Amino acid sequence: MNVKDLFDLSKKVAVVTGGGRGIGKFIAKGLAEAGADVVIASRKLDKLQKTAEEIAALGVRCLPVKCDMAIKDDILILVGAAMKEFGAIDILVNNAGVTWGAPTLEFPLEQWDKIFSVNVRGVWILTQEVAKIMKEKGGGKIINISSIMAFRGSIEEAHPALPYNPSKAAVNLLTMNLAVVLVLLLVLSRLARSALCCPDARPIVVFSRWGFVGLSIYLVLLYGVTYIFLRPQGLPSAPVQLLTFIFYAPVDAKLFLQAVGTAEP
Repeated sequence: MNVKDLFDLSKKVAVVTGGGRGIGKFIAKGLAEAGADVVIASRKLDKLQKTAEEIAALGVRCLPVKCDMAIKDDILILVGAAMKEFGAIDILVNNAGVTWGAPTLEFPLEQWDKIFSVNVRGVWILTQEVAKIMKEKGGGKIINISSIMAFRGSIEEAHPALPYNPSKAAVNLLTMNLAVVLVLLLVLSRLARSALCCPDARPIVVFSRWGFVGLSIYLVLLYGVTYIFLRPQGLPSAPVQLLTFIFYAPVDAKLFLQAVGTAEP
């Protein structure tokens, strides 16, 4: 096996939620460039179909599936469509998320519920369903997209969407707890790791205590809007620097790495 083979995702199947545009589209195209077939999902089928055409032009197969992550039946249809088309799910990227802005003391309960329904409940349902498939297959990779806002409050003038922050904090702990629990439930074939990767001005190191044999769960913390991220040096970085971790997580090249992140500058 040569170095190029270590970074090859050929014959792998990736599911990316929120894959029709923005960060999800960028992740889906990156995985496709590495050779993976891709299932992309979101509520807006027209954007999905356009993105699917772009991905298929890279020489891989791409299946667009309309899915509202707040609706359990949609999630089950997504999983079923992926299995019917490809027969496997090797990589899951839980990227889809929503937010909604309003003054804190006037924030509508129905919008709070909507944010948690998509950002937390939907991630839980899809992860649970896909983990069952990965268990039977013998392994896989799950990548949950979170936010640096999960670790700190935000002033209303800058970010008038208070429920978004605790919803992402829930994703963080869900990621860690799933890995802790799954290690007790599954006995598969090889050492696995879970890591927190934080492209913030003050990145965090979390050693890979979580994970179970054969399946790894990763949590990616985003800072800023859409494609504007920060390196540890505080310099703006390009989307490709997010993709380096998204692409890195599923490949065999990092088999013996024990931690992802950097120390306080």
